[in-house]
Formats: sequence, C-alpha cells, structure tokens
Amino acid sequence: MSLRYLPLWQGLGLLWIGLVVYLSLMPSPAGGSPFPGADKLVHALVYAALGAWYGALFPSWAGRSGVLVVLIALGGGLELAQGMSPSRHTELADLVADALGVVTGVALARLAVSPALRRLDARLP
Repeated sequence: MSLRYLPLWQGLGLLWIGLVVYLSLMPSPAGGSPFPGADKLVHALVYAALGAWYGALFPSWAGRSGVLVVLIALGGGLELAQGMSPSRHTELADLVADALGVVTGVALARLAVSPALRRLDARLP
C-alpha cells in the first residue's frame, strides 16, 4: 500500500531536516549540557527519529539503504561545517551518535512508524 500524501510527508521531513541543519550550525548554546553525554543522546535521538521517518517513507531495501547513506552523510557534513564555525567544533563522537541513531531509526521504521503513518495517511480526506 502506497502513501496517498507522500509529497506532504516528504515535505514535513524536509522541514525537519532544515531545522536540524539550522540548529546544528547556529552558535553553540551557553550553559553546556545538563549531564555528561547529553549532546550525544540528543544527536542519537534526533537522527533515530529522522531515520525512522524516512525509513517509513522509503520502505524498500534500496530505499532504506539510501536513507542510511544520505542521513549519515548529512550528519558528517554538518560535523565538518561545525568545524568551520568559531563557536562550534567537529566531534567524531557526534557523528558516531548520528550514525547509530540513523541505523536504529531505520531498523525501527517498519515496526512502529510505517504502520502508524499508513493509518494516518489513510484517514486523511
């Protein structure tokens, strides 16, 4: 069963990616992390959510493989861009957290996100 509103779901995903890009490149917030490793947890959760979302939109094996490559490349590109900013820095641990998040999200897409999204898509007029 295909999604009737696929362009809408893709557009929402692109807005989400835009927000991730913006937040990744804006000056680092003052105050630091509430606990050690909090930023790594945020990286993993954000990229897991993106992986689950796009894994649901592209359910074939080839589609999900592409999602893995593109989102991990996005994380890597943003880490490199942060290294060019005076208020941010590149961290390999952030990229590892991004990649683990993407893999987890794509793996979970079929179990939770895809069925929920298909039900929502079917209920829309």
